[in-house]
Amino acid sequence: MKEGDEILQEKRNCRLRTLYLKENRLVGYQLVGDICAAGILRGLMLQGADPHPLRHRLLVPDFGEGIMVWLALAAFA
Repeated sequence: MKEGDEILQEKRNCRLRTLYLKENRLVGYQLVGDICAAGILRGLMLQGADPHPLRHRLLVPDFGEGIMVWLALAAFA
């Protein structure tokens, strides 16, 4: 899905991360050049979790690795 009420996008060093949000839920994403966040983004999408508590980190290159995964899961526990 490539549509939403809100689209967050970050281009950096031949990498592109685009997140599609609708009604405060992640409804889709596109990762090019770096897929390290795919697992956590998919989890957030399938859970229907509101990603706004993590909004300031969603586009950061290390989101989806190690401690970032732990912080993301703890935010919704």
